[in-house]
Amino acid sequence: MHIPATLWALTAVNLALVSVTLTDSKAPPAHETVKVLRAEGLEIVDKAGTVRAELRAGVGEETILRLKDTRGTIRVKLGAASDGSGLLLIDEETEPAVHLIARRKASDTWPTTTSITLRSADGREQVLRP
Repeated sequence: MHIPATLWALTAVNLALVSVTLTDSKAPPAHETVKVLRAEGLEIVDKAGTVRAELRAGVGEETILRLKDTRGTIRVKLGAASDGSGLLLIDEETEPAVHLIARRKASDTWPTTTSITLRSADGREQVLRP
């Protein structure tokens, strides 16, 4: 069974929030619940100290979640902004393989509207638009 990357991302963020809560010296006792955790960014690192996931708010107008492999290479990028959102899945050659964009209106900066773009290893591309 293949688990979508967004579920991995949400799981990683939840684990990070739990670990921050448990390691914070000012954290309430285990039987209490933290109502709000505030930060401009969050990084999840592996045992070697490599950043494997990062969540950043306020990158320009975007909020961005990046998931990385063991070498620190970005493999998944999820972004949200006032003018839409996007999901990028990157293959083993660090090339975009799947790109989902949700945006109703094009602009000079972001000309692509809602679409799903699939790219094969040999460079063929298929775009699905509504």
